[in-house]
Amino acid sequence: MAKLEGGTAGFALSSGMAAIQLALSILKPGDQLISLDDLYGGDFRYFRYLHKHVGVDFDQWDGQRISDLLQKITP
Repeated sequence: MAKLEGGTAGFALSSGMAAIQLALSILKPGDQLISLDDLYGGDFRYFRYLHKHVGVDFDQWDGQRISDLLQKITP
């Protein structure tokens, strides 16, 4: 798959949550995560875990107005 997409590597995972965990494993204390507010509930529990145990700031956006999203972004 990676070769077809012009990438260097590909990953096969057993679930969507495994894919989310892998993608978000690059976050470190002080990073910010803004997600849509209508995701699968397990995502929110994982985001709260990252906030509490890793120190990643977490916020939600309703996906309606870009201006609201821009106000949530911190330096």
